[in-house]
Amino acid sequence: MIGAASARRVLLVEDERVSANLYAIALESGGFEVELAASAEEAFGRLSARNFDLIVLDLYFPGTGGWELLSNIRERHSTAELPIIMLSSEPNENVRASLLALGANDFLTKPVAPPILLQAARDCIEAISRGEQSELIAACSKRG
Repeated sequence: MIGAASARRVLLVEDERVSANLYAIALESGGFEVELAASAEEAFGRLSARNFDLIVLDLYFPGTGGWELLSNIRERHSTAELPIIMLSSEPNENVRASLLALGANDFLTKPVAPPILLQAARDCIEAISRGEQSELIAACSKRG
């Protein structure tokens, strides 16, 4: 379990304020330190200012969306260096497969129950720290 002494930094990119706050509270209750960004531009600024252990990224928001932000981050960081959990209200399997192929570590369909997001974040961090990226993707595919 992640404790306060080993708090992992999460960048949560979500333009819907109520969801962002709900997800942030869930992650913080699990020992994560969370920073919020409501746009890709804000996310880029936060990413250039400090290091994060995980990004939770909504797929659709105004302006530069999650697809482009994911692609841009993957040009700079591998899936092991900076894991990304994608969130979308679109439960389309083709979208899921495309996002995983583009470099997402995990995909959750919104609305996401806070305990599910917290467990996905923990699973992602633990799989990366153990070098088990392929197991994480397999688990993501089963989770739906």
